[in-house]
Amino acid sequence: MRHKPPSLIIEASILLTACNDTIAVSDTAISDRWIYVLKQELFQRHRIHLTTTEKLTLAEVYGKQWDKYVIICPLSDTATVKDSFKIADTPFDDQDHTGEDEQYLYLSESFGAEQWIHFTTNSGINFCATDDPSIPQYGSPSENMHFRLTEYGGWDRIKTPPLSAATSTTTVTKQESP
Repeated sequence: MRHKPPSLIIEASILLTACNDTIAVSDTAISDRWIYVLKQELFQRHRIHLTTTEKLTLAEVYGKQWDKYVIICPLSDTATVKDSFKIADTPFDDQDHTGEDEQYLYLSESFGAEQWIHFTTNSGINFCATDDPSIPQYGSPSENMHFRLTEYGGWDRIKTPPLSAATSTTTVTKQESP
């Protein structure tokens, strides 16, 4: 019986390690793509409506297959999140709470599929911009959500916008006739 040379075993080990690193990178890349799709939809609507606030549903952006969404804000307690929303596994299971600048959007469907989308303060989307308890942190993806364009080009989730925010960002001046 012939033994494999040690260099082959080392190369296989390096390949397996590289594959594991790729999985972690691809999870981040997947979250980045999901964030990009949401931001693009908000900016597209902004270009059409020319308003500082926009309304959309997560179902319009991510599809109608999702039955439930949950928004997890910074410094949320892991055990409370799992217990309150009946979620078995989270990306932050090894921590007592989420990070100071971390937010998560959790989507699930009745057949068991789920999607975790990780946001940071640099993502350009802030689901937790206000501590207003009247803004739901969970529900159906077909419910309307309102976002306000920030001065830095990001989007903050807000309660229903004031009427003045729904007016156009461009002004039309009335010309007097002679």
